[in-house]
Amino acid sequence: MCRHVGSFFKNKSTYDNIGITWKRGIILHGSWGNGKRISLKAMMKDLYYSLEVSPIPMLYVRHFQTGGGNENALHMIFGKARSVAPCMVIFDGFDSLAAASSYFLNQWRSLDDNNGIFIVRITEDMRSLDYRIHDSFCWRYEFDLPGNVEGGRPTYVEYWR
Repeated sequence: MCRHVGSFFKNKSTYDNIGITWKRGIILHGSWGNGKRISLKAMMKDLYYSLEVSPIPMLYVRHFQTGGGNENALHMIFGKARSVAPCMVIFDGFDSLAAASSYFLNQWRSLDDNNGIFIVRITEDMRSLDYRIHDSFCWRYEFDLPGNVEGGRPTYVEYWR
């Protein structure tokens, strides 16, 4: 996972040479409490220390609370991302975004300049995502619960600590 994110930010010239928009996204999915967010924190820390360029802005979106509704919120989020790109935009826990999935896709696939935007989408249930959103992301990582063979949660927590 860290390899994909780091290589994205280090290889803008590859996207330019191929002639495609410099944007990508990943989905982290799996049951609640199995390490998606702690893995995201580790990925962010790795990204912060591994890049030779200045730190990458990270926009963390937990929920929408605007008077203009979901479409206005998505417009504001993508507008901010475009203004600070290259950046990472993290949509955490948006299983209830189904009503605005078309507008999300319009913003993500738009003709606006989305160069340098890397999206991380965190969800507990892949089935809750619109299939078009699922197919718009390059990589999907499933987080299973650690079993007894791995030592269970205490070993998992110790590993990441």
